[in-house]
Amino acid sequence: HNLWYGLNFRGKKEAKGYLKLAASRGCFTVYGALYATVALNELAIRTADCDGKIFGGALKTSSAIAATVFIEGAITAILSPIWGVIADTVSARKLLFMVAHCFWIGMVAFQIGLISDETPPESYLMLFIVTTVLMSIGLELSIILLVSYLPEVCDDDLEVAALTGRGYAYVNGMQLFLALFVTGITFVTGVDDLDNDAFVVAQIAGATTIVIWLYFTIPGLMLIDGRPKDTPAGGAFRSLVQLKSLFRDIVTRYKQVGIFLSSYMFFFAGVNNVVALATQFLLANVGLSAFNVSVVSAILLVFAVIGAVLLEPIVARFNLKRSYMLCIAFWFTISTIGPFAMNGEVVGKENNTDIVVAAGCPDDAELVDDVEPAAGAFYIVILFSMLYGIGIGTSFGLVQTIYVAMIPGGQESAYFGLKTVFSKLLVWAPALCYTAVNEALDDGYAFAFLSIAPFFFIGGVIAFFVDVEQAKEDIEDTLTKRFGYGEALDVAKVVESVFEDHEAETEKEKVDAEAEADEEADEEGTLPPKPEVAPESSASL
Repeated sequence: HNLWYGLNFRGKKEAKGYLKLAASRGCFTVYGALYATVALNELAIRTADCDGKIFGGALKTSSAIAATVFIEGAITAILSPIWGVIADTVSARKLLFMVAHCFWIGMVAFQIGLISDETPPESYLMLFIVTTVLMSIGLELSIILLVSYLPEVCDDDLEVAALTGRGYAYVNGMQLFLALFVTGITFVTGVDDLDNDAFVVAQIAGATTIVIWLYFTIPGLMLIDGRPKDTPAGGAFRSLVQLKSLFRDIVTRYKQVGIFLSSYMFFFAGVNNVVALATQFLLANVGLSAFNVSVVSAILLVFAVIGAVLLEPIVARFNLKRSYMLCIAFWFTISTIGPFAMNGEVVGKENNTDIVVAAGCPDDAELVDDVEPAAGAFYIVILFSMLYGIGIGTSFGLVQTIYVAMIPGGQESAYFGLKTVFSKLLVWAPALCYTAVNEALDDGYAFAFLSIAPFFFIGGVIAFFVDVEQAKEDIEDTLTKRFGYGEALDVAKVVESVFEDHEAETEKEKVDAEAEADEEADEEGTLPPKPEVAPESSASL
């Protein structure tokens, strides 16, 4: 089997299209989270004033990334359910997906040209922040519509788990590919300093992301179909009225969905911040070099692929709720032990500054601890990177599998939009706890990282009250509204009928064969006499 054989999912055309389109966004995750972020930070530094602030003293350079993430999260949380209900109401899900999917890759292309200037004006910084926000929003909106195909192309929970797991395996695999490819190109060309050559590295990563996007998107779009609907009078505008009922139903009609989303809100906040804060923790607390951090990140991505592949057997071995509870317990355990297992040692002091000192500005660097990894710490970090990788690879697909089983038919996009809202509500809280603990304690990195663990604990407590089977009963009367549901039932009935006819025909042939054998034996006089049966007495009756 070659690498692309896995794109053929059980002979289903739209499932293959789903996998290709999922793979097309894989590279962007690394581009947006690493290369574009480093370029944004470098752009802020180069356009900063002597006091290290940007936009006329409005922000510190170190706050540019955080402000961008906050703005993107707020806008995405508002737009996601609106985008979803519109897609569920009108016959344009595929068109809307294409618009969002092409929009975010267009922003990547714009950024490649934007950061080509070595001495950029401050207006470039503003444009880069705006495009970063827009491409992240476009990606989130496209994902909402893509995953809406999952409950329509899969027949049961195990098939959803298999397709979701395989999709995340390709997503994580493309992340790993981009990281290794860019590292190799920059090493060969001599552009291997991620800080000083941030713009060039980001351009290489962005261009590679576009090529991979084209490779998977064009054939992927040909494999998924539109979703025609009887659009009501008023069209998309009328669909916005459904927003009110959407939030009301998760409290009244579909309570289990509301309970699950409450658990997911805490769980996702924990997972997202572990990933986001891990690099800073490894650099500052453990004392790893930037190169070693990149090695650890590559190992994490390899095991994220393995974790995604493990999703189907895990769901097959345990039920959905038990798998989810075990996943949360796994994250709570490694997030509690990890901060104290991965340690560094202070070996002296070194100069540090938050800004690059421009010509004519005073050098006001400060002394900070010079930390190096403790004995054996690097190998412990590798072990935990494997564990975190498996956790990441399993978690997102598992959450998606459970959610698919719980949401009502005909409202798939709206409910995935609602899931995006809950993913944004608490994502800021663990980082705030981390910062508060780190500022309050001297050498408090370990305890700061430990402050993320309670979010997993709270998510697990809420998850205990989730009843997946009850959720399935709650939505049973809505499944006829799901695209292709009636066709799936018809196919199932036909298959069942064929098996019944085959069994009846086989039984008839068996009876006829036995009768013919008895007749031949009777003619030859070899048929044994039937035993006489004594009449039963009235007492025995």
